[in-house]
Amino acid sequence: ETLHDMNATATIAGVQGTQAWTKVGLMLRADYTPGSPHHFVLATSGKGLAYQRRLEPDGVSLHTSLAAGSDLPVTVLAMRRADLVVMDIRRGTGAWQRVAQFKAESGYMLAALAVTSHDPAVLAEGNFTGVQIRNVTDPNVTILAPGLGDTLMAGITTVRDLGTEG
Repeated sequence: ETLHDMNATATIAGVQGTQAWTKVGLMLRADYTPGSPHHFVLATSGKGLAYQRRLEPDGVSLHTSLAAGSDLPVTVLAMRRADLVVMDIRRGTGAWQRVAQFKAESGYMLAALAVTSHDPAVLAEGNFTGVQIRNVTDPNVTILAPGLGDTLMAGITTVRDLGTEG
């Protein structure tokens, strides 16, 4: 959760699930509600790399295919500077590719590692490495859970900006 300028980086190292649309990636959200506006750069188990977004609360989700295959690892970078947000990807050690650029709504933005199975009866697994969330203007960011090396079966991991507002 950040109000300030920030960088969030995660490398998607693995996607495991039974559905072709099993998704793993870095998501920026306005809030925790199911219909929240969001921007999601993801890898799937069978449909490749994509950028999905919902621009209005409870609105239609939009989809842009980035690659037919999910050749991993793929690093996702999200940067916020004032009201400008950009999301880039890098495959392996290749060059960065701009995926999205948009104006942030005022207030907080949630940065999350997201995994969805597209099958409520089966859990999916996402493997991430190199996860970093850094608040540029006030470096007092604390990752509350999970701990280093922990496996998270399902749930929400909260990163909270503990800096002062101003």
